[in-house]
Amino acid sequence: MAVNDTVCRIEIKERDTSSNALKKFYKNLDKHNVTVGIHKEEGAKQVGNNGFTLIQNACIQEFGSTQTVQKTRRFKSPLTGKWFTIKKGTELNIPPRVFVRIFNDKKEKQDLTEAFKNQIGIYQKSNDAEAVYDGVGYLAKWRMRERIDSKKIKPKNAEMTKEYKGSNTPLYMTGELYFGIESKVH
Repeated sequence: MAVNDTVCRIEIKERDTSSNALKKFYKNLDKHNVTVGIHKEEGAKQVGNNGFTLIQNACIQEFGSTQTVQKTRRFKSPLTGKWFTIKKGTELNIPPRVFVRIFNDKKEKQDLTEAFKNQIGIYQKSNDAEAVYDGVGYLAKWRMRERIDSKKIKPKNAEMTKEYKGSNTPLYMTGELYFGIESKVH
């Protein structure tokens, strides 16, 4: 844009918007994808006794679980120092707390689609498909984490869980699950 005392002129320079350039860009997009959630490396991390892993915990939290205690257990919370006893035969019900499958929600889908379109607009000229997916993955990762941060996760914790953790924030105790959520471009 050139400006002097009497004239304001805007010049639009051509860029390559030919069908061949677009085909090349979209072909490059097809070569990549992004995954968001708890990946194999993060998921393999041990988070409890007896070989319990982060991915096992994430799956139980995401989909819910019911189990019956096989023998009476007594244990101490490392966070609050309180002792707890769960008697043999007690049924423990962990309800599903969706934090990964949030893009089943219509509004979340629309936001993600809009972000994808915006990223295409930004990186089309440079033909950088990986950057498109990196941007979309970044948004998705932070949307999942934001669900935990904003305390939108329902239902709330059981009374014993609140006493054990010393808080009522579902899915957040040590931060391992929260920070285990990552995006990866392939």
